[in-house]
Amino acid sequence: MNRKLISFFSVILSGFLLLASFPAAAQETRVSFSGIQLGTPYKEFVKQLKRQGFKLDKEREEDQIFYGSCKEAFLLGNYDGNPAVVHLTASCKSKTVYEVEVVIREMIDEDEAIEAADRLLDETRARYKHFQYEQPSLNNTLVEMSARGRVTKYLCLPKGGVLLRLYQVPGQDDPKESFGSVTVSIYENTLGHEHVVVWRFYDRKAGDLASREAEK
Repeated sequence: MNRKLISFFSVILSGFLLLASFPAAAQETRVSFSGIQLGTPYKEFVKQLKRQGFKLDKEREEDQIFYGSCKEAFLLGNYDGNPAVVHLTASCKSKTVYEVEVVIREMIDEDEAIEAADRLLDETRARYKHFQYEQPSLNNTLVEMSARGRVTKYLCLPKGGVLLRLYQVPGQDDPKESFGSVTVSIYENTLGHEHVVVWRFYDRKAGDLASREAEK
C-alpha cells in the first residue's frame, strides 16, 4: 500500500479515541444516504434519487441475483462533484432498501481519492453523534459499475479503508447494539489503474428485516 494511504487511514484509526463522540445537530437513529433514510421503500428511494439528478441505468430482479437480495438498482450521477454509480439493494418481500453502495470513479490520482474520502468522512462524522472506528476486512474484490444498461465487474485491489459503526448512546461498543454502519474504502482498478472510492451505507434494522424475509 502507498505510504500516503497508510498514513491517511492510520491517522483516522489511531488519532481518535476508539469510541468517539462528535457534535451533531440531532441524534440520528437510522442510516441515510443523500438525505434519504435507508428503510425507505425501493420505488420511493429511486424516485427521490431521480429528483436529485440521478438516472436509473439498470435494475435486477431476484432471478438475476445470486447473493440473497431480491431487488437491485444502479443509478448514475454525480456525488461529491465526481461521476458515481449508486447501487441500491432491497429486501425480498417488502422491497425495503437496506444497503447503498456508492462507487466514485475517475480518480486516477490517489491524492484526489484521499481528499474525497476525507471530505466525505467529515460529513459523516458531523451527521452522527456516536460511533466507533474499526478496520474493515478488505480483499481483492469485484466492484460492480453500471453504464448504458450493462453491469460490469472490475477487479480492484484494496488500498485502505475505515468503518464507522454507529450507536445511539455514548459508551456502547457491542456491534449488536449498533443501528448501522458507514464504510469508506479506496481501491485501485487493475484495468484502468484509476483509484475508486467505495462507500457502503448499511442500516441494521432494514438489514435484519431483509434477512427475515429471505428466510421465508
